[in-house]
Amino acid sequence: MREQEQKLANVKKSCDVVRKVSKVFSVAIIVVAVLTLISGIALMATKDEINSNLVFDQVTRQINIVGDTAGFVTMDEVAVDVETGLFSFNFDGMKFITQGKFAELFALYCITATVICVCMAGIFITIQKTFEFIKNSETPFDEKVLKRLKAVFVAMTIVLGLLSGLGTAIVSGVIFWSVYCILDYGYVLQTEVDETL
Repeated sequence: MREQEQKLANVKKSCDVVRKVSKVFSVAIIVVAVLTLISGIALMATKDEINSNLVFDQVTRQINIVGDTAGFVTMDEVAVDVETGLFSFNFDGMKFITQGKFAELFALYCITATVICVCMAGIFITIQKTFEFIKNSETPFDEKVLKRLKAVFVAMTIVLGLLSGLGTAIVSGVIFWSVYCILDYGYVLQTEVDETL
């Protein structure tokens, strides 16, 4: 019985480590999301001032501060092309620049980064809560743990499909399904042992 208790203690320790690491990542990503959101709002709030102080030189392809001849930023090609699984998002940044909408372009970059950070934070928070639930349960081979893991695995497969594509979703779905089957087998063995005691 001692070895079994030691193994369970190791499972709880590993779950706690994953929970803590996920929490650190989620907090860091949330901080970045808040900063990018604030930056996007600040850019839009001061767009008139920013747009009036920047000029695009068609010949040198540089964005310069008005009255400054040194190149501030060189722009060869500015386009945002985000293709994530089922979603694709693209816009022509040069159109914004030639129209003098510098602040709007930079704000769009910030808002895009915010959305990506929020999705990533959601994934890490889900991982954190799941491993916290496993850590606090009596055994990892519990019906409630299995139901929770099944829901998390399905949700993460869907999110990976939306963000990374069908191939990634299929591979991750198969891996999650295999892990679930292993844990389900452990649950059956745990139930048989509990019934014999």
